[in-house]
Amino acid sequence: MNTIMKPLFYIMLFLLTIACKNEKPDAKIVEPTIKESEKSIAKTSDEVTNKGTLLCKINDQNWYYTKASGLVTKNKRTDETLATITFKRRMDKKTESVQLDYDVTTKKLKNIGVSIYIEQNKLVGFKGGLQRTDYELYASDKKEPKESLSGTINTSDTKTLSGNANAVIVHSLKRLIKNKKDQVIHITDLQFSNVSYSDISNGLKF
Repeated sequence: MNTIMKPLFYIMLFLLTIACKNEKPDAKIVEPTIKESEKSIAKTSDEVTNKGTLLCKINDQNWYYTKASGLVTKNKRTDETLATITFKRRMDKKTESVQLDYDVTTKKLKNIGVSIYIEQNKLVGFKGGLQRTDYELYASDKKEPKESLSGTINTSDTKTLSGNANAVIVHSLKRLIKNKKDQVIHITDLQFSNVSYSDISNGLKF
């Protein structure tokens, strides 16, 4: 290598070394930053999905919902306008729900339906084990001594509904329910607000 080429060679080698040193730290910084961001988003999403929004207590256990919807309809036979609010709770591959029907004119609770997972006995037509179990109570029902139903709704907002409810419901088939404490459910401190709804009472009637 001649005397002119040697200095050029060393200069090029020096510049190449500096460029490589500048690139390596950037590559190390970018990769962990992306991964940490993904972990953070996943964690937040899990917390929101698993917990949901507190609606009430069922037998002294907090019950949360992950989805709420409202619908106002009119019964053409009775000329009664009803507001139906449905709360759903997604757990793994299971879904529980609480549904409330209010008379829009009197603002009072008329019906309540609760569908939750309860341990059942094995009977004819029932396979037993942890199964989705329905509890229902209507204001017009002939109630057992323990049963009760109360609640009101606020429809003053044209876009959302708010209200409250309390109920004690005895399951219609007590011998199906494995644990005696689950034969009667107590729904307490039920409160909701800002539930969006659709009003079809002036159109579609049932």
